[in-house]
Amino acid sequence: MEDLHISLFYLTLRNDQLKKKSVLSKATKYATKSKLNYPESIPEGFKEIVKKILSELSCDLWWEDLKQLATFNRWSFSPDLINAERFIVSRLESFGLKPETMPVEVPAKRTLNTTRSNNIITILEGSNSTRKNDHYIVSAHYDSISQNPEKKAPGAVDNASGAAAVIEMARLMAINRPQSTVVFIFYTGEEQGYHGSKRYVNEALANETSEAIRLAIILDMIGCRDPGRPFSLTLESEKKFESLFRPFQTARQDLFQKINLNIDLKPWGSDHTSFLKVGIPAILFINTDVTDKYEHYHQETDDIDQCNYDEGKACIQLILSGLAQLV
Repeated sequence: MEDLHISLFYLTLRNDQLKKKSVLSKATKYATKSKLNYPESIPEGFKEIVKKILSELSCDLWWEDLKQLATFNRWSFSPDLINAERFIVSRLESFGLKPETMPVEVPAKRTLNTTRSNNIITILEGSNSTRKNDHYIVSAHYDSISQNPEKKAPGAVDNASGAAAVIEMARLMAINRPQSTVVFIFYTGEEQGYHGSKRYVNEALANETSEAIRLAIILDMIGCRDPGRPFSLTLESEKKFESLFRPFQTARQDLFQKINLNIDLKPWGSDHTSFLKVGIPAILFINTDVTDKYEHYHQETDDIDQCNYDEGKACIQLILSGLAQLV
């Protein structure tokens, strides 16, 4: 790919062809968010650039990172969680990124003592002097749980699949810098009540960096094997932010018609709720009905054999194609 002349997120082409109109409105007293009107389809010139971006995506690397993460017991109270953290940090560093950690206290359950583990955060500053002040979060929780977590909690689908996807997207963006700033976050303590994302949001509100957040994307359980059902991906947020679905809907319409998109405007059950509760736009991407119908959910059997390479690949491609229209 030719340097910045055909950059991952080509600002000039996007401004000329997509003709987005920004209408600013206050979501909370902490942050001003943009409401955008998007076209019904991706313009041809931009579509070709998106296809070129996707050609550099390596879902084989996603799969290998997923398999490695699933070898760790990532239960919040397991001593093995630090090894998963070190693995993620080493992968990000190998891309030339500079990840930092944010301590998170996870309250005690039953006879356990309160424990402390870390969010992992790395910031890729935007290449455009003006638009770098717009921040887009790409994130996933990396902790896991099972019915017997002291013994084993591989959490391959939930949520090594999402965490590994964020690693791969960080790799791709590190070599093709976006115009806006992208913040990659790996949350801890999600299974005990979204403690990692709550900690991040509270910190953002306290230091007023929440004002820069235009959208938080959360990936959770994106590669679940279920050959008996049509492939369906749910996008979940609140009604006031549903215009932010459009880039992903147009990507699906133009490039990924085999994916069924389900829109859910009753958010619950994952880290996006931490952002939405304080008025920060957020979208959860998750396999449709997976928490209800996935028989290995929160079980020791949630291992690599339950993951679906093709569905995971399609999810990452669609999310990346939609994100390209934003940042």
